[in-house]
Amino acid sequence: MGPLLVIFVGLALFAFIAGDAWRLFQSHTIDQNVGSINGEKLSAVEFQKMYEEYTNAVKFARNTNTLTEDDMNQIKDEVWSTYINEQVLKAEAEKLGLTVTAAELQNIVNTGASPLLAQTPFRNEQGVYDKDILNNFLTQYDNNKDNAEFLEMYKPIYDYWKYIEKSIMLNALMSKYQSLVQNSFIGN
Repeated sequence: MGPLLVIFVGLALFAFIAGDAWRLFQSHTIDQNVGSINGEKLSAVEFQKMYEEYTNAVKFARNTNTLTEDDMNQIKDEVWSTYINEQVLKAEAEKLGLTVTAAELQNIVNTGASPLLAQTPFRNEQGVYDKDILNNFLTQYDNNKDNAEFLEMYKPIYDYWKYIEKSIMLNALMSKYQSLVQNSFIGN
């Protein structure tokens, strides 16, 4: 009777531990969602990627490597709010057939028509955005993608540029949408 009791207790302990281990393993393999907008789910991994992208942009813009706890919480809120606005805008723009083409983006960049361009490091001696400095940087970046030393130094600038470029596209789409809505309310 004693050996059977020991075997029974041993199996029960093994089942208990194995069950916890299984749940732990399962929680890491399932892509958990942090929310959904218009039926589109946002996974924790995607949210973390957007959070890191925005955090890096803020650090670059502020020329710092550290942020306070309040800054980090504010960034999380801004990332979520931006995601919601972006999803709603994209859904409405898609219904209306509104898009921002690569040519329109290039026109904005070439003319300096977005105030976001003034926040980039691509400025001349007078502190004014200069498209030629941007184009030279992008050409150099493309030509040196295999140079680890170059990438270590210039990847943060490139990542910041990609963030600004994405923001310009979103702002241009928002501007088109707002213009369409405003013009629809003009009476005769």
